[in-house]
Amino acid sequence: DPIALRVTPFIPAPNAAGGLLNFQGFTLDKKVDPDAITFKIDHKVSNRQALSFSFNYTNQPRHWLGSPLPSPLIADDLQETTSRTVRLTHHYFRSSFVNDLALGYNRYRNPDTPSTFGRGWPEKLGLTGVPRSAFPVFTFTEGYSSFGSAYAVDNIDQAYFMKDAVAWTRGKHVVKFGGEHR
Repeated sequence: DPIALRVTPFIPAPNAAGGLLNFQGFTLDKKVDPDAITFKIDHKVSNRQALSFSFNYTNQPRHWLGSPLPSPLIADDLQETTSRTVRLTHHYFRSSFVNDLALGYNRYRNPDTPSTFGRGWPEKLGLTGVPRSAFPVFTFTEGYSSFGSAYAVDNIDQAYFMKDAVAWTRGKHVVKFGGEHR
């Protein structure tokens, strides 16, 4: 098979003697230097009003290894999960009335791609009609490790929100109400 002949040079020599299975599958998480940035600014506008602004950013890169085989045969995922939160809050105070209004934005991104993605492996191996551009998956029986990685995704979730809460005191009575919309 011409495709098998193109893949064969990437297969390493056996790593186990005595009839044992070589390169059996395993899973390993290799974490890579996460980042976090957070700050908050408070401003007192008057005795009755205050503003608050906060920002939070996190970046959590990760390299998941699902095979002991070398690249491009490796089954792995590269992730760089990021999140951002921005929030602006307005506080209004009176002796019988408190109002908290908050506006914000949240964004969460989780791209998940194999390290061989975008390198044109199907074309290099002579495969046609194969989706994606990662090294294609070759699967074997009897406990042998698979080659390649089958997918790449980029999940993004984002939301805007508005939240308002009011507390009103009149004599011995307190009325509280509010709402949130995303």
